[in-house]
Amino acid sequence: MIATPETNTDCFRDTIITYREVRQSGQKDLSAYYSAREAYRRHRPNDPEEARNISAIISTASKKDPKGLWRGVGNS
Repeated sequence: MIATPETNTDCFRDTIITYREVRQSGQKDLSAYYSAREAYRRHRPNDPEEARNISAIISTASKKDPKGLWRGVGNS
């Protein structure tokens, strides 16, 4: 089981904000994931668990505040 990421870190905020902004611009999940990965890497370069951690960040944010995360996504 994956531990829930700390939601009050700069890494968490930057990763999820980047993901949401790309999705709100009309891009698909994969493009948003790649952008979020770049934001994540600025805080944690060379993390061997980055894919798992990024997925956990997106999952946690979508459970914690689904309306906030998905606001404006798919409303083009």
